[in-house]
Amino acid sequence: FYTVGAGGLEAVGMSASEYRSNRNPVVSTLGADSFLGSLRFLAKGTGGMAIVKTNNFEEGFKRIERDLYSYYSLGYRLVQAGLDKVHRLKVTLPGHPDMNLRFRDTWVEKAVETRVQERVLAGLIHDLDENPMELEVRTGAATPATGEFWGVPVSLLFPIESVALLPEGEDYVGRVVLFIAARDADGKRSDTVREEHEIRIPADSYEQVRKLRFRVDTSLLMTNGTFRVSIGLMDQVTRQASYQKSRLTVGSP
Repeated sequence: FYTVGAGGLEAVGMSASEYRSNRNPVVSTLGADSFLGSLRFLAKGTGGMAIVKTNNFEEGFKRIERDLYSYYSLGYRLVQAGLDKVHRLKVTLPGHPDMNLRFRDTWVEKAVETRVQERVLAGLIHDLDENPMELEVRTGAATPATGEFWGVPVSLLFPIESVALLPEGEDYVGRVVLFIAARDADGKRSDTVREEHEIRIPADSYEQVRKLRFRVDTSLLMTNGTFRVSIGLMDQVTRQASYQKSRLTVGSP
């Protein structure tokens, strides 16, 4: 990130016309340091540059331009852990102690489940056109549950053959993970619900049913309002995922 303190130079603690009296210099200094510190932190952690406490932005922008036209792109082979893990990065240039190196100092490896959950949350705002498992979502009529809450039945359907089934005894067994989140018209969102579901098919009937659609039933507990619901379904074996969305109006309009 290349961050810019657009306020330029500032005499901390002095009053502007909208203030009746001078601001407390200690409070003002802490506020300014906190603001500038966040800009410096973002720039340093990503190998960028912070242009702060200056009115000479032209020189700062020229430095950014030089960065964008002259840099080294380095890579390394990562042995993935398959988990959420922070990797620390360090770059050295032996024999050139006078050189100033800037580089991203961390890289976050995310587990597949974490990435699927993040995309489900993204689906609360953006349309996701990823549906390799041919996932279909059906919602039923809301019924009163308790207090101001309503129960909304949700069914997910997908072809059995879209899920990897492994032999287990006399059956073929597959497992999927379901993620659901909701966002109301005011922008408030729910926690992400995670559910595991098993698909068990007798081996001798697999060929007859593999073209059929498997159904997973669940229920959402919701208050009155209009909601956008984002849904993700992940195959635990292949780690393939599909995404769908639905709009619900619950209770009184």
